[in-house]
Amino acid sequence: GNVTGGCFLENGDIVIADYNNKHCLYYSNGKLVRKIQLSRHPGDVICRKPPGLMISTNANYKAHIEQFDLQELKNISDQCITENNCAVYQLAISPEFMYAACFSFILKLAHEGNTVKKIPVDAWTFSVAVNKEEEIISSSWNTHKVTVMNQSGTKLHSYSHENLRNPYSLDVNFSGYIFVAGQTSNNIHVLTPTAELLRIFE
Repeated sequence: GNVTGGCFLENGDIVIADYNNKHCLYYSNGKLVRKIQLSRHPGDVICRKPPGLMISTNANYKAHIEQFDLQELKNISDQCITENNCAVYQLAISPEFMYAACFSFILKLAHEGNTVKKIPVDAWTFSVAVNKEEEIISSSWNTHKVTVMNQSGTKLHSYSHENLRNPYSLDVNFSGYIFVAGQTSNNIHVLTPTAELLRIFE
């Protein structure tokens, strides 16, 4: 398959999105225990309480966010968030909002799924994260840059490096450190909250 996203659950279980095969795989103690079959291609999956799993899906040039009950793993809502040749990729969540990377913009959404703000970003932006200061972090596969923005989309910090090529995904830990995966440079860059390089995992 083609794994494009995933998340850990509070109990240590893992759910990953398999884009090509239109399903999410649920692992517990290292073993596959469930497959969540979807009608569209999943880009990412995150967990929120309530209602449970939030899965970004794409089909027919439209982007959706589907919500699944965490216990039954059944679809409880399905909302189209973009139309007109636009896909959704990585998701991120904060106490107040959800964020969706949509290639050339990031959607800031209320938890009900309604759009609060559309934030323009560099093209080929597949990834988004948010830190505890509510700063939005994204990376562009095309420009090879990481950008830290405020809630209005104003750029605060940026990062590029000759050894970071085609950053496809990123995340932030509890301390605010940024982890960026370079797809074709085959490495992970670890950055400070202000997007300064700490180390590179080859």
